[in-house]
Amino acid sequence: MANSPYSEMGSGSGIGSTGIAGEVKAKLGEIAEPLKDKAEALAQEQMEAGTGHMKSLASAVHGAARELEAGMPRIATSVHDMAAKIEQTADDIRNNNVEELYEKFDRYARQQPAMVFGGAILAGIVLSRFLKSSSMGPVAPSATSESMYASDSMYDGEA
Repeated sequence: MANSPYSEMGSGSGIGSTGIAGEVKAKLGEIAEPLKDKAEALAQEQMEAGTGHMKSLASAVHGAARELEAGMPRIATSVHDMAAKIEQTADDIRNNNVEELYEKFDRYARQQPAMVFGGAILAGIVLSRFLKSSSMGPVAPSATSESMYASDSMYDGEA
């Protein structure tokens, strides 16, 4: 079995498995680095857009609070506080990179697991409702539903 092709791999020819693995890792590193840079740039771009939307939301919440100030000053104060927290969150997102945000979220999740779990459930409900409503487009009536309504006594005499 000394002459099998498997016994010669890595012996004397310089094409050992560690050499090939090293070359493959180097090539993958060369390919992955630009992709990683593009992904980080896209994530940063999306974070900028998201923080812009958050700032707009905070402005709208402040506007709503100003409307409440005359009749319900305590509630208006709470609404202003909520808007300030939204602005602070937008600033935190804008001033940190993705890794720092992940570390902050990880620390928060360890300190407040119930809040994160509840937020995840709420986000899931909102997302599922959004997807459900956006996937339902205008439905064209089928021939069977038209014939069913045509025979219904409630629609007799109507065009």
